[in-house]
Amino acid sequence: MLRWLASTLIVAPFTLIVLLFAVSNRQMIDVALFPLPGRAMLPLYLLVLTVMALSFFVGALLMWVLGLSARVTARRASKRVAKLELELAELRAAALRADAAPLSGGSSSVPSLSAPLY
Repeated sequence: MLRWLASTLIVAPFTLIVLLFAVSNRQMIDVALFPLPGRAMLPLYLLVLTVMALSFFVGALLMWVLGLSARVTARRASKRVAKLELELAELRAAALRADAAPLSGGSSSVPSLSAPLY
């Protein structure tokens, strides 16, 4: 509920501003790209909003590409954590088995954790 309210409070004013901008800037302008031949008559709001949308998507793509190395590092770390957790579980199971069945010599192959190890 709170998330919906927060997104509405952000999206509604932005939408209102975009609509007011579009209604206020309906005049036609002549658009020409220098090295390319030809011209186009476009409403000002269409040109501005198109440039804004393209800029947003180019920025989003750039951030996605720049974050790729961080996502790869996080994925590797996650796999390493899973592997180490599995290894820890196996070592704990081995320690429990060793404590349950003591060796004939009376000493355990797994050190006791009751005393500090330093």
